[in-house]
Amino acid sequence: MHPIERLRYVARDGGAEPELLAVEAASALAAVARDPRALVTSAKRLVELHLGCAPLVWVAARVLASLDPEQEAREAAAAIEEDATLEELAAALPGGATVVADASRVVLGSLARRGDVTARVVRTDLRSPGLGGSARGKVTSWRADEVADAASGAVVAVVEVVAAGPDGCVLDPAALAVAREAAARSLPLWAVAGVGHVLPGPLFEALAQRLPAASRLPVAALGRVVGPDGPTEPSVALARPGCPSPPELAR
Repeated sequence: MHPIERLRYVARDGGAEPELLAVEAASALAAVARDPRALVTSAKRLVELHLGCAPLVWVAARVLASLDPEQEAREAAAAIEEDATLEELAAALPGGATVVADASRVVLGSLARRGDVTARVVRTDLRSPGLGGSARGKVTSWRADEVADAASGAVVAVVEVVAAGPDGCVLDPAALAVAREAAARSLPLWAVAGVGHVLPGPLFEALAQRLPAASRLPVAALGRVVGPDGPTEPSVALARPGCPSPPELAR
């Protein structure tokens, strides 16, 4: 596929998983990396069209700030594809625990690996795909308006962030319902932030401003942040974005 066509494909694709979108963006940017003007224009355009996709913003920031943008694009894509967050979350879940969680890809994948965990998964759309035959534990689906019942007896709440920055994170509606119920019950809240989901302050603020204000949680609301290095104190984990904040994207 011609680089320009790939860029158009990435720009149009609003339904893909954020990680897949970011990897496609990295490939497209690598193809135009030897033309500095085209690289900057393409990166800014992709971010403008997909500012709610934190991993794509993360990739673009790394590529624009690099002295070797083509190689940086490849390395950023590899980091996303090799993300160990799913495995780290699966290993960190308490043995035999009852967990209330949102239905994000990483959370569902982690629950599928733990046959001893009872999971109550909160969804905004019960028609969306679930764990299916891969589930080894007891997993049930609940609507967002049933979150109080889903959280009854749980010992930990787990949600995946849309994006995170030094001051907190942004959640989708199902995750936000879980987080609010966790706060009401004083349940520990684990925020899952895989590779590319933690951004520097200026980039996180630019993303958060495009999303509903009610979807945002302060860092003080989080008990742990689980990422590729395992569970970490929120103030530490959210201060390590793994990408710079180039002025072309921050303004």
